[in-house]
Amino acid sequence: MNFLNKFLNWFNHKSATIVLLIVMTYILGAQGDKHYKYTSHNKHKHEVGANITSDGSGYYAYLPQYLIYQTNNFEFAHFIQDKYSKEKFFQGISPKNEKQFQDKYFIGTAICMSPFFWTNHQLTKLFGGDADGYSISYQFSVFAAALAFWLLGVLSLLSLLRKFGVSRSAILIGITGLTFGTNLNYYIVYDPSFSHVYTFGLVAFFLLKVKNYAENQTKKDLIWLFFLLGLITIIRPTNLLIVLFIPFFFNSMNQLWDHIKNIFSTQKWAILLGVLIFGFLIFLQFSNIHSQHGIWQFNAYSTEEFDFLTNPKIPEVLFGFRKGLFVYSPFLLLIFPALWFLYRSNRFAFLWFLIFTLIYTYVLASWWCWYYGGSLGMRAMIDVFPVLIIPIVFMIQRLNRFFKLLIVVFTFLMIQYNLILNFQLVRSILHYADMNQARFEQIFLQQGARFEWVFHTKPPNFELKDYKKVESFKFEPTKKVWKLDSKINSAKEFHGTLPSLFLRADSKTKDSRIAIQLNYFQQISSEKSIPKALLFGYRKEQREELCVDYIGTRVASLNKFYPIDARLISKFKYSDFDSLEIIIENPDGIVKNSVCTIFTFKK
Repeated sequence: MNFLNKFLNWFNHKSATIVLLIVMTYILGAQGDKHYKYTSHNKHKHEVGANITSDGSGYYAYLPQYLIYQTNNFEFAHFIQDKYSKEKFFQGISPKNEKQFQDKYFIGTAICMSPFFWTNHQLTKLFGGDADGYSISYQFSVFAAALAFWLLGVLSLLSLLRKFGVSRSAILIGITGLTFGTNLNYYIVYDPSFSHVYTFGLVAFFLLKVKNYAENQTKKDLIWLFFLLGLITIIRPTNLLIVLFIPFFFNSMNQLWDHIKNIFSTQKWAILLGVLIFGFLIFLQFSNIHSQHGIWQFNAYSTEEFDFLTNPKIPEVLFGFRKGLFVYSPFLLLIFPALWFLYRSNRFAFLWFLIFTLIYTYVLASWWCWYYGGSLGMRAMIDVFPVLIIPIVFMIQRLNRFFKLLIVVFTFLMIQYNLILNFQLVRSILHYADMNQARFEQIFLQQGARFEWVFHTKPPNFELKDYKKVESFKFEPTKKVWKLDSKINSAKEFHGTLPSLFLRADSKTKDSRIAIQLNYFQQISSEKSIPKALLFGYRKEQREELCVDYIGTRVASLNKFYPIDARLISKFKYSDFDSLEIIIENPDGIVKNSVCTIFTFKK
């Protein structure tokens, strides 16, 4: 027991903080390297994609444009896309004409990445590497930038919360949960080119500087606040709302007002310099739009607006199964008991925390794409995770050792849960944009290959009442053939993928659209199995995939038989092909009672 107490007390020492931050950084680095193979890319370059993709490719594209190619409209994109034909380096930008592209994304994220990009570019040229802006070293520089801004965020939170008298152990619990138990982890490791981890770091640093200024009122901190606010704004303008959280760091509005009056009476030159710095950063965004379009404009999202101002999707943003904050990052459910503690200890701070989070959530939930596209969870909320973690850490500080232990256990479970979500999204088990409660329940905690891609293709279906049955084939396991014979006993089990059934159009089917039903019982013995039914058409010996029905979610568990009703349809007619091939693909599994029914459309 004495050893245990000493070990637990060690977590409140500075040495423990240093060790744990090094371990956390190493784990994040190992996660990224495992997925993108930064350190062994030459061996695995055909196996992995790039970390510059989707929205991230739009944020990143300014760096090669301005620092390498010196163009205005990404004219180098054709060259890079031809060179890296399998990658989606320009998924986030849109064509302007045949040779030029346009980028709607704000420039702030690129500014955050720029020191890492420039350093890598110089080193790549020095050592004779491929200095094109997109080779693996540049991708690693993006990951390094994400790690650096995460570290800026956690170090800022550590310093900030220590100023409130919070123990290092309580802070480390909160930081660990935030880093590995929420979708912040995904945007550090898998999508480091997105804006969220950069805003996370800057917002945490901004809050630290607010606290410093509230205590010391130095000109340096005031200038820092203007700089950070400008940079935060040109990453995502809605994050300017962070100013609403400033009163949290004061004891009353009177105290805040006294500080404001003191600023204008004693620090006018610091205000002027801060405003100039803020204005310069805003000007960079105006200049960026002007260089592309020839107009002075701040926002390039001209066709995207806040469509839900009168009907904000707040329940969906917080609790929905599509992207809900607390569904995909349930570690943050700790905020509810934490608010009770905050209310009991500091009602003024509680009020301003509530004001900020409600307004910020309302704004996010009013955006036309309130689920923020392809992502893991409510990614737009990551930007203000430094705010959300504060009351949670305050609560952990006030708990006794028993309840702290419960929080640690809960945090560990949430980390495991979040790592499963990461795996599901990476392996296309979780749909990147179109989840709902039924789908979520189907794949809850599932990691088997049979669940991959199931939600990414529309399940083929047709109404039997609209079709006429023409004939049925049964599979005879002993002879391994399909036969047009209802007397065949097909109950005997068959291991593996069934031999294909080939069909040719005849007088009964030639004028009808293709519609085929497969009924059978399926058992799977391996999580790596991906069972599916497939339909191929042959024209002049060319094979064409017409339809796939992924059935993984219909096999609930291993080593049990489940009835399968797979339907294969096509817009083509039977007579459009020389022949059709039907396959029940079942590696590492068993099939029995297989029946294939051919239908024609009722005219």
